[in-house]
Amino acid sequence: MKIIAVFIVFTLIILSAGCAGTINVEQYPFGSPIHHVNNGVRFLDLGLNDDAFREFASALKDNKKYSPGYAGKGIYWSIVGVPDVAIGYIRLSIKYADDSREEVFAHRSSMRVQVSLEEGDWLDTVKTNFSEIEKRGGTDAQTYYWMGMALLKTGDTPTAVENFKKAAELIGRYKRLSEQQLKEMDLKQ
Repeated sequence: MKIIAVFIVFTLIILSAGCAGTINVEQYPFGSPIHHVNNGVRFLDLGLNDDAFREFASALKDNKKYSPGYAGKGIYWSIVGVPDVAIGYIRLSIKYADDSREEVFAHRSSMRVQVSLEEGDWLDTVKTNFSEIEKRGGTDAQTYYWMGMALLKTGDTPTAVENFKKAAELIGRYKRLSEQQLKEMDLKQ
């Protein structure tokens, strides 16, 4: 009985706090492209990959050049392990970004995909994306988190810790993930 109660509380916390690095904007109408992308990212974070893919496809149905829809598809294909397709969608996301908000979202998505895939010059690409986000004033907890993960994977633990600490000072889901990462690193030492 206690397990069920804990599960219900956990689910309510996740749903109320938001589960994903979505585009932080005002409320959008049900069925709008941004609504579909936000749902898609949440579904990815819950492991509901097929549902996420349908949401990203819906976001692109009315606007074939909707950048965040392509970013979502890129993340999806990186999770299911198809690197060439994932990177192709990320490139389209960057290409079709209409404003700085979409550009930041595309570059953050690229960081996530590159860290996940570790293909080719992935670390240089992550660093380039980080710089592009900084130029647009879009650094947030998610940006620092993915930079920290990239650096951690390459063995640059001190700089990774700096990025996780910056993320932990900010708000949102990636603040919590960064705090968790710092705790795990602390336990290993």
